[in-house]
Amino acid sequence: MADKAPTQQSLEVLYGRDIARELIAARAAARIKSAVASSREPALDLEVALSRDIRAAIEALAEKAVQPIFLDVPLTAVVALGHKNFAPEARTWRVLLQGVHGVGWRDESIGWMESEIGLRWFPAEWAAEPLKMTGVGGALLCANGMHRLVGTVCWLATSQGSGAQLRKVAVCLRPLYPRVRRLLAGAHRRGARVDVALVDDTRAYLRVVLSKAVLLHVCEDGRVARVVLARTLWRRIRRGQWQRKDSMKLAGLSWQTLPPRIVAALADEAWVRTQFVAPKYEPYEG
Repeated sequence: MADKAPTQQSLEVLYGRDIARELIAARAAARIKSAVASSREPALDLEVALSRDIRAAIEALAEKAVQPIFLDVPLTAVVALGHKNFAPEARTWRVLLQGVHGVGWRDESIGWMESEIGLRWFPAEWAAEPLKMTGVGGALLCANGMHRLVGTVCWLATSQGSGAQLRKVAVCLRPLYPRVRRLLAGAHRRGARVDVALVDDTRAYLRVVLSKAVLLHVCEDGRVARVVLARTLWRRIRRGQWQRKDSMKLAGLSWQTLPPRIVAALADEAWVRTQFVAPKYEPYEG
């Protein structure tokens, strides 16, 4: 179900006849949708998660301190939206765009997408507050500005390609614990499945599933301990047949599998670290 586009009559009530006609006539959104319809750019078909589905699992793997910063953000680093109310079933940027009505998006709106964003509001009547994101490792989740972000990612992907960046985005970032980052990077290189189970606010289990073994890691306040488990041994744990401390607790955990795209984004902190070492912009207070 797409956003319900406002009618000219409803806009006239709010803004008067002349401005209402101008808003209805604005063609930036149609321009973006036309470009996307004729594009085969792979970035448009990247899967986009809901923040609530992954936030708890990935934040358990990150440092507690939040670091506010303005960042140039690769399109591939954005993995989730705070909501998809305008396109609940959509899973990719391309399909999400179909649910955005974009009424009132003018040429200035595209100019905003292509420029340094900072804390400037999006030039459209329904856009509230600046675009803001939260980050864990190298993966970013949109906290405010869902519609404009979808439009921006789609426009930059079609006009500049997969290597495009959103410039000067306000991000509140939590770096991964270093050992977790190395673990995720290794798992991604090996094509392994990565599962996370939360125990409480300070403790999580990270499970890397390989073809012949299961690697179990316990992450507690940044300290990571590893136990190597053969598949047969893991089955014994699940059945409660392995008498070891915490074995029954392990058997009862609820596991969440992280999609490969999110694992890759989490582990790819290089683009973030470069900008921390040599900041391009003034400090962001968050």
